[in-house]
Amino acid sequence: MTKKYCIENGRAWDAGCERGKKLFLDAGGRINELNASEINKANQLIQPMWEGWIAAMEKKGLPGKKAVDDMYAILKGLGVENPAIGYAPGH
Repeated sequence: MTKKYCIENGRAWDAGCERGKKLFLDAGGRINELNASEINKANQLIQPMWEGWIAAMEKKGLPGKKAVDDMYAILKGLGVENPAIGYAPGH
């Protein structure tokens, strides 16, 4: 995949998500934000999934931890507050 294709695909995906969000809200849907306690609970529940996936990739000789760390850093750099519930680099 070329960088240009990835960027265009990402923009199309984002636009589709925004249309879906608008349809949901226009139909009376409601978006609820998680509070700190709920985020902490989600982190504890999801952390083993990250650990398992990373271990499975590393067992195959693939850079699972690096892949997740890179994804986390990219999303954080884009301003995503909680880039990967249940995962934090260095843990």
